[in-house]
Amino acid sequence: FERELQSKSEEEYKFEEISSTQLFEKTKNDKIVLISDIAGAGKSSTITHIYKTFATKHPANFHAFVSLKEHLKELQEEFENFPEFLARKILKLSNFELVLFLDMYKNNKVYIFLDGFDEISPNCKENCIKLMKMFDSKQLWVTTRTHLEKDLGEELQAEAFSFKNFTEQEQIEFILKFWGVSV
Repeated sequence: FERELQSKSEEEYKFEEISSTQLFEKTKNDKIVLISDIAGAGKSSTITHIYKTFATKHPANFHAFVSLKEHLKELQEEFENFPEFLARKILKLSNFELVLFLDMYKNNKVYIFLDGFDEISPNCKENCIKLMKMFDSKQLWVTTRTHLEKDLGEELQAEAFSFKNFTEQEQIEFILKFWGVSV
């Protein structure tokens, strides 16, 4: 089931509806992409879908999905070298994988998907933002809730996307499809 996302224009705060296919095209040159919405809107499901789609469409690149709340301890540690910190502490790559990862990172072939920025503790957020700002490869995707969208978008100089609300009919169709019910 495809969810439509909305891009918020700063000047007019108007919404533009785009499909996930259009989202890929619209953000292909962006270093950082934010997906922001309320709790339960489908951010984690969507970023997981995007991650899997990118991995399928770009198999020659490195792709990693990271649930930030599972790395609270690591996100409190100090670091200087972003790619090595990410590879060793967060992704826990072997030495062989590390060599491949660092080469792909240097050659702009790394996509990282960070889920749940809003779910990490405040003392981790500062280090996490530092980590995101140091990202210098192909693309970084981040999900968060709306109350952090503006500050995070400004801090990272990234455009935020949110979901178009379902109509009543779309809600019914989604629930029936999600639960595998045929009518």
